[in-house]
Amino acid sequence: MASSDKREVSRGSFPMRTLFGATIGVSMGAMLGMMDVTGLFGATKSRTSAEKAKIITRTTILFGGFGTLYQGTRHLVDVYRGKSGTENAVMAGFVSLLPFTKVIISGKFNLAYAVGMIVFDEFNDYQRRQAMEDAYDD
Repeated sequence: MASSDKREVSRGSFPMRTLFGATIGVSMGAMLGMMDVTGLFGATKSRTSAEKAKIITRTTILFGGFGTLYQGTRHLVDVYRGKSGTENAVMAGFVSLLPFTKVIISGKFNLAYAVGMIVFDEFNDYQRRQAMEDAYDD
């Protein structure tokens, strides 16, 4: 692999990427859990504080796990393929969502927000690749 190819793939080490995924996932999960219990997604049910805490905790853990799994898988796919691209995001997203199939079907995991995390990550990666191309063209 040429050094320029290595620059295209490098978005940090595996531990750094998984920690980043956990941070983003936990933050997003906590926010979505709080929005769910306050009724921002629709009509709110009367819930006890313990029930609200359980929902927030579940959502935080699920999205934290998904973010960690996605970023780790994305890193491994990038390294294996020797390049970073949209195809890698699709593959990593598919693989990362498989363990969550049961909670997606049960409605306890918001698939649209998980896909949104993937899309935002790929958009950021696309912009990074464009900036690198511009920098090396000069």
